[in-house]
Amino acid sequence: MKYHFRMDSEWKHKSEPQEQMIDAIKRTRPRNGLIVAPCATGKTAVMVEDAINNYLFAIFLCPTACGVFQLAQAFKEHTTMMMNTQICVYCGKKKYLPKPPFGYLITTYAMFADSKSLRSQASRDARDYVLAQKWQCIYCDEAQHIPADTYMHLIKRLLKNSGGRGLGFTATPFRNEYCMSKSREEHEREAFGWFGPVLFRISCMELEKAGLIAKIRRARVNVELTEEFRK
Repeated sequence: MKYHFRMDSEWKHKSEPQEQMIDAIKRTRPRNGLIVAPCATGKTAVMVEDAINNYLFAIFLCPTACGVFQLAQAFKEHTTMMMNTQICVYCGKKKYLPKPPFGYLITTYAMFADSKSLRSQASRDARDYVLAQKWQCIYCDEAQHIPADTYMHLIKRLLKNSGGRGLGFTATPFRNEYCMSKSREEHEREAFGWFGPVLFRISCMELEKAGLIAKIRRARVNVELTEEFRK
């Protein structure tokens, strides 16, 4: 069975960073890994394009309900896919699950991370269903959250049970619990090594030089640390 979906003309016109992200994802398939790029570089568009061009059955995980609905809105506005049947949101009052062999699920990390927090039998059944599916790709938005203990266990189970690919998108691949690492590479290896390496990285400075974002200027102002604030 074949499905033909497309993105609208607005999103077909890609910026150079988007082209580079898409190329990196293609070159490294089927490896798991992270795409590291500043905000407003088109990571959402890259996720959507990669999914509709390469996978029939995928799950998108976001840290907040707001992120879930924003991503769902992006699919609705910029693709020809239909909500609730082809694009399924499982968050808040919206409780839709896709059925194989085709469908995309958008939900939060917390929704299915901890079975103890699920009060109803329907929620527990939904979690069992999600964990048992053969997701072809697991997209992790704001992937700096995935090393959190509860979320890590969820992602590992999804990857193991589905045998699919995992892609994480983040502007800040940093975790406080690994802040004693000696270098950026060591920090990322300790925090995200179980998921995969950085497949692509572009910095604000590189975007500045290319004229794609406004120049950033920083200043440091030293002030006295009061005793009350010190405590």
